[in-house]
Amino acid sequence: MRFSIIIPTYNASEFLEFTLNDLVKYTKGDFEILLGFKNATPEVKRVADEFSNQYQFIKKAETSSDEVYQKINELVKLSSNEKVVFLNDDMAFSPDWNVDLVSRIRKDTFVVAQVFDSNYLNDGIEAGNHPREFNRDYFYSKIKEYQRRKIKTRFFPMPLGFMKADFLEVGGYPSSNYFPYPNDLEFLNKLGMLNKKFDFAENSFVYHFIRGSQRENNLGLTY
Repeated sequence: MRFSIIIPTYNASEFLEFTLNDLVKYTKGDFEILLGFKNATPEVKRVADEFSNQYQFIKKAETSSDEVYQKINELVKLSSNEKVVFLNDDMAFSPDWNVDLVSRIRKDTFVVAQVFDSNYLNDGIEAGNHPREFNRDYFYSKIKEYQRRKIKTRFFPMPLGFMKADFLEVGGYPSSNYFPYPNDLEFLNKLGMLNKKFDFAENSFVYHFIRGSQRENNLGLTY
């Protein structure tokens, strides 16, 4: 199972460190992690340096743009594998979280995971909004509950797994100053117009600290 993980990042150093530690511990297979950190804070660069020095599969990518969607597009082009997974820099993961997701990636099919999001009550979980607050036992208990009751979380286009060729075919994400919703919706519309399909990885579980980065910037425009 070979694939690339791409992560755009900017100013959430503590979240990025937590995310990378989780990925190292809970990701299975032969993979690389590409960090796009154009104009990132010194703290984020320190974290990127520490992890890339310690793990050969974690690589720093100095993208030409600091706009988040353009970073994603550039990171996909730089990835060295046919299968790619896009992640945020403020996430927690279940053991072997990627196995079901990556195995479902195929031509013309984009794959999403089960995402517990701390900002959405309909997902029924609040396991903390910061790594220091994260309740992993509660996260795991909710995973077992969802599996037992065969519940699906709402659709959320991240993590997003896809074939690199398909992403390039649709032209990647549109680039603008708006994050995240207009670009996400326009991208999804493009996929539909080109007859791309979505699959749901029912056994891939991820937790998203959705307001995490915003704690480091009161404008709420970080990622």
